[in-house]
Amino acid sequence: MFVERIVSLFGADRIAWGSNFPAAEGSLASLLDEARTALSDVSDADRKAIFAGTVSNLYPALGEAVHG
Repeated sequence: MFVERIVSLFGADRIAWGSNFPAAEGSLASLLDEARTALSDVSDADRKAIFAGTVSNLYPALGEAVHG
């Protein structure tokens, strides 16, 4: 419920997931699994925004570097 409340208050377009890897304990895969679990009750569109859309809007050059 906490995550859903945060998304409803701030909007998914203002939230970006970050792993804090390698400083955080655990592998990057386990940190991502934890985030996916925490976000399992939010909509698909909100999850996409949190995992990729917000950062793409903030740093459009990252998308250009990946997509060429």
